[in-house]
Amino acid sequence: MKVEARTGGIGYLVQQQAIDRQFPISLGELVSGGFWGSRLSRAERRVRLARALDDWRLDGLESRHLQALSGGELQRALLARLSLTDAPLLLLDEPDASLDEVSQTLLWQQMLQWHHQGRTLVLVCHDLAAVRERIDQCLLIAPEGCRLDQSTQLIAGASLRKVA
Repeated sequence: MKVEARTGGIGYLVQQQAIDRQFPISLGELVSGGFWGSRLSRAERRVRLARALDDWRLDGLESRHLQALSGGELQRALLARLSLTDAPLLLLDEPDASLDEVSQTLLWQQMLQWHHQGRTLVLVCHDLAAVRERIDQCLLIAPEGCRLDQSTQLIAGASLRKVA
């Protein structure tokens, strides 16, 4: 599925600290926020929501309130919400935070799928080893004068460009 560009089409994955876990909504309602601005029918939304919950291993948790979620469940819910957007540009701020190994695998599979759909991903990630294993083109942003010897070695397999 190719994603068509539309004006203002930016999806953003916030860090968990930006979420008020006391806000009285359920996981399903949080994830459904990914449909904001969508023109899908109610039936299409139900199908896509069920698929996103299943893809992120959240099915059966739709009615659970945010305060009852583990850190990994909340992170997967935020990722599921992002997966429901049709934005051609996705900004992901530490998407692997609080994720166990299985969930990290799901994340990297989803990011590859987004890439194949023609989306642009801007990713903040401190795990350079994970980047080296999975990303073939990388733009490393570092302060002026920063030596890249260690970082360059970590990302040796990627096409690396430094800016700053």
